[in-house]
Amino acid sequence: MANIRAAWTTKTKDLPGFIEGVLQNHPVRDKHWEKWRKILFYFYGEDTDFISYVEREPYYESSEHKDIEIKINRLLSIIRTYIAKLTRDNPIIEIIPTKHTEEDLRKAETANMVLDYVWNRNNLNEKILPLWLLNTFTMSAGIVKLWFNSLKKAEVVKGEEISFEQIGDIEVGVVKNYNFFPDPDATDIEDCRYIIHAYPIAVEEAEAYFGGEFKADVDITDFDQSTSLSNMVMVKEYYEKPNPKNPDGRFVVVINDKIVFKSKYQFIDPKSGEAFYPFVKVIAQPTHDQDFWGYPIIKDLIPVQKYYNAINSKILKNISLMADIQWAVPEGNIAARYIENIPGQVIVYSAQEGQVYQIAPKPLPHHVLAMRQFLAVEFEEISGQHEVSQGKAPYANMPTSALQLLLEQDETRMAVTLKQFFAGLRELAIKILKMAKIFYDEKRLIRIVGEDNITKVEEIQNTDFDFADVKTILSQAMPVTKQGKTNFSIMLWNAGIVRDPRKILKLLQLDTLDVFYKRETMDIERARRENEMIRKLADSMEYDDRLQQAAEQFMTGNAEGLFEISPIKVMKIDDHFVHIEEHGKFAKSLQFEKLHPFIQELLLRHIDEHYAFIEQQAQKAQQAKGQQQQNINIEDQLQEAMLTLPTGGGNIPLGGSNE
Repeated sequence: MANIRAAWTTKTKDLPGFIEGVLQNHPVRDKHWEKWRKILFYFYGEDTDFISYVEREPYYESSEHKDIEIKINRLLSIIRTYIAKLTRDNPIIEIIPTKHTEEDLRKAETANMVLDYVWNRNNLNEKILPLWLLNTFTMSAGIVKLWFNSLKKAEVVKGEEISFEQIGDIEVGVVKNYNFFPDPDATDIEDCRYIIHAYPIAVEEAEAYFGGEFKADVDITDFDQSTSLSNMVMVKEYYEKPNPKNPDGRFVVVINDKIVFKSKYQFIDPKSGEAFYPFVKVIAQPTHDQDFWGYPIIKDLIPVQKYYNAINSKILKNISLMADIQWAVPEGNIAARYIENIPGQVIVYSAQEGQVYQIAPKPLPHHVLAMRQFLAVEFEEISGQHEVSQGKAPYANMPTSALQLLLEQDETRMAVTLKQFFAGLRELAIKILKMAKIFYDEKRLIRIVGEDNITKVEEIQNTDFDFADVKTILSQAMPVTKQGKTNFSIMLWNAGIVRDPRKILKLLQLDTLDVFYKRETMDIERARRENEMIRKLADSMEYDDRLQQAAEQFMTGNAEGLFEISPIKVMKIDDHFVHIEEHGKFAKSLQFEKLHPFIQELLLRHIDEHYAFIEQQAQKAQQAKGQQQQNINIEDQLQEAMLTLPTGGGNIPLGGSNE
């Protein structure tokens, strides 16, 4: 039996045997595998033990009553709510520059583009994060893997042409816990002396990745023992960071018990020189002994689920018995053969043979139904997900303040998991950028859709970006429901906290509708063109005598007539809020700070003109509102005058009296 703690001292040629020994004797097999399998059976409602507490009374003569059972999977809805809470808003990831110089800010912005590119290309928000969290909540830990797929194609620029070339790209996927074998003594990913990831792939795929020919493993079964696979091979990847015994570290791939690839350890941050594992782990609940896998919060719900379905099955059996009435028939009474349970049926029998009568079973006692309600409440108390958190109506009428307290209580219970998830997102973002720094050694074209729904295209490689840190944010402060978001947005507008209609549309998630999106995009592009015109105007000062004279006159304090030289003009049809925001971003940049004060004043006065147009529009709207109110007041006065006119008694001449 291999010593699974002797990785560093194992020679590379002996690693296939060491790896196989780890796979067969790793403590995770004994401690966690059976627990995970049982949890997954319960989670997907496949375990017969769901109704193991149902009594099967021997007096049933009809077989149709023996196996009456019902499985209501409350676990699925609880986990679905957990995942929805953490993924309902896409995470905001902010790249922190190393310094606040113009060069570092530009590199940080490029790093943000690289991160967005990898994030969206791998569909992390819609595909990876929900599955990652599903493993976290059901199997106590979720693990994500990053790797560089050398077979992937990417866009490259060749002369004036853009083509797809096989230069490889970063991929992200969720790892099955059954296929992951960390150092048995480690408490976290980066604490491991080694990591083994073993997974089955098709023979053809293995040959494409590693070259050569491979034989399909006989009767290969994935480690979760859920499926038996054919024409597959088990790929065993061995990761070992640099250490005193092996200063260069090792990355080894074994197939068919032979080494098919080996190299120095590849995953080393070029900037800091620190090695890292290309895996990220999130746990739902830490344990006091710092178990690598954490504690599965779903485990405590399984006993409640078993009793809950036992009670439901008992109720269903009773309903079936109440519907299918039993009959008491005296021995020798021939009328029993005519009983068919047809509504309104008339049965003729002989009184001498004895009376035929129905046996009505007693209904279930009240405490059985009370126990069902008690178990339903226990689900909510243990999971920390009350009915209001799951979008259900509460069992009893509750005041709004009480509902809000329940929601806050449920959110508080998720704080530990939320922090673990935040830390995992940050670590994932950092490792994506580190992988890009290692493997993006050739220029490639990346495309992303920016926050203003405008496509950005840039040619980059690993020397074009840098970062100091990453900060993750989830906008959990916003209300959950659509009605709540609407009320919240109206409150911000009425209070004057938000005066830009576009921000209200973004809060309501309406900013991507064509009717708003196309118009806003046009104004954003126009405002950015104006920013570029101002920048180019500054560049032309060296050879433009007229501009130089205007700048000198401005510095003397005489600005009369100088601003007619500005190349940008405000138009009535502009979306002034959009222009103010885009010009404001430019005015806050380091690039703007380096411009001549006269050029700066040209842009600042242009912004003031946009504000003036907004004020004019507001005044016109107020005047129109005042005129409308005045018309309403006149109509009210006329109606009051009509009511005071006398009825009957002849005509009254206008402007005179009736004397």
